[in-house]
Amino acid sequence: MNYPEYVNRYCFNPGCSVSIFNAPTFAGIKTPIVKVLEEEGSCAGCGEKYIAVPILEIKLMVYESFHSTAAETIA
Repeated sequence: MNYPEYVNRYCFNPGCSVSIFNAPTFAGIKTPIVKVLEEEGSCAGCGEKYIAVPILEIKLMVYESFHSTAAETIA
């Protein structure tokens, strides 16, 4: 994984006015990649946790590692 120094975090709460689901008003929060990896941020509009691509990719890798054939063989 190779990311720029800053990445966008987004609110995915459909009921929030600054959510990615509200296209006319949504706002990505440009954040240093180090901060994204170190701490969870919350949306100022609704309090839900922000989501960023690097975090989603890490979660996917962890999920896949637990559900791979190698993991099944070890268990």
